[in-house]
Amino acid sequence: MTVSELKNTAKKYKIEGNFDKSMELYEELWKQEKNEWNGYFLAQVYRKSNNFQKARDLHNQLAQTYPKFKPLKTDKLWLDYSEKIKDWDNSDLVSDANDILSRTNQHDKYEGNIYRKTVLSTVRYLCYKNEHNEAYEWLLKLDQSKISNTGFLYNGQWFPADRKVYFIRLADVLIILGKHIDYIDECFEQLNFSPTKLRQFKSHLIDSITYDDYISRVKLARYIKNFQEEFELREKKNFKKIYNPNKTISVSDLSQYLFCPVSYAINETYEIDANDTWEKDEWLGNRRNFSDRHRYYNKHNDYEKAFDDSDILINDELKKDFDYLFSSKIIVDNVSKSLLQLFTDSQKSIVGAPDYILKANDGKKIVLTEKFSSIHSADSKTPFDSDLVKHFAYLEKFDKMDLNYGYFITWYWELIDIETNTGRIKKKIKITSYRIVKVERTNTNSNKLNNALNRVKSLKTTKSMQIDADRISYANKCFSCSVFSYCNHKTGKFDQINLPYELTEIKEMKNVKPNKPDNGIEDDDLPF
Repeated sequence: MTVSELKNTAKKYKIEGNFDKSMELYEELWKQEKNEWNGYFLAQVYRKSNNFQKARDLHNQLAQTYPKFKPLKTDKLWLDYSEKIKDWDNSDLVSDANDILSRTNQHDKYEGNIYRKTVLSTVRYLCYKNEHNEAYEWLLKLDQSKISNTGFLYNGQWFPADRKVYFIRLADVLIILGKHIDYIDECFEQLNFSPTKLRQFKSHLIDSITYDDYISRVKLARYIKNFQEEFELREKKNFKKIYNPNKTISVSDLSQYLFCPVSYAINETYEIDANDTWEKDEWLGNRRNFSDRHRYYNKHNDYEKAFDDSDILINDELKKDFDYLFSSKIIVDNVSKSLLQLFTDSQKSIVGAPDYILKANDGKKIVLTEKFSSIHSADSKTPFDSDLVKHFAYLEKFDKMDLNYGYFITWYWELIDIETNTGRIKKKIKITSYRIVKVERTNTNSNKLNNALNRVKSLKTTKSMQIDADRISYANKCFSCSVFSYCNHKTGKFDQINLPYELTEIKEMKNVKPNKPDNGIEDDDLPF
């Protein structure tokens, strides 16, 4: 092979995780052409293949020749992490971790990830050793806002983002130390809830995380995340405003307004980050959308294949529901495709991006949207108008789309117990049932649509509206809202909505100091 071919092939094997073959080629490349980059990549595959001594010897050699080559410093830190921090038989693990942190800039683009991984790995080790007070102190070393919120796929399995790991570790430690209630109280105090709403929200939170024989650290972590994100937003003004009074009304605006006018105002004012990766590792396998099931069915002509990830019963009723849809062609897919297809009405007064548009064999065109909900959610019996209004809009306003009717599918999931290879039980999300609703043009639906449009237009024009402060705030609804951290109105203290939406100030938060726990845990029972 030429030098260029060696580089490309070695890189290919490294990306594929075939470090033995990659190492052979990088060793040959190092013989032919000694430079800092070839040495760096060889040291890297030594490290990744657990040849730590070879990696260390090469690093020492390279440091003499290329003392100012920064990637070598970064890889040396990764080497120390891989050899010392991932080895739980290392009796000096904590002191080695401190040494790595002393040589690492947590705010550096390249070194920051080493810092965070070292802290999180050390926390896990300390929890395993039942050193939860020390684990708590280590968690305080991290700024949660700087931790990655992106999960990763490895060998076909989703693993949680470091940010989720951080919050679950924090919840884990607080529960074991018996300090989670103190932490919750401190968070609520900082957010200035009214006395009535404080009782309602705190009661809902504690009830939702409390089971007969355990406290759910995964659920508590989600609450802590929302609180911490709110403190970050309000203290550091860490947000991006996008308010544009001349923005065209969207179909999503109507849905958000009917769900909650405060949610609409917040989404109009701020750029809201998507949070769809939080639950990916909790699913049993990958979450399947309608387009996935449509593809599976048409590939295998088999309903069992299309629904084999679920507990949905394959019977005549299901086939009646899906025969027509699965035999139709998907001509617009805004769920699995990265580039949205936008549509407007003839007056360009409203814009929308439907989940799917299907063309049936009889030539009819169908707009289809889908939603994933807990089987215990409030819409388990009847769909919300905030979901159906999307169909009302597409059918009534978007004449050029030439739609005949719509379908709204809700996939209902439950948490089920799964036994791991080690015999431990983990909670995983699995689809257990569905509901499908056909939506047609009717006078009632048209009136509902026009009412929603008029209310949104009124708020956009007047930039203010009066509300019932008590009724707008509802714990079950607010905690599940994607803009919980931005919302002032959940506190029950505000009876007016303004555009643009401004965030209120909060109190300064004290650090909840843990005490020594009465009992430890024997194993790490986190769901990953």
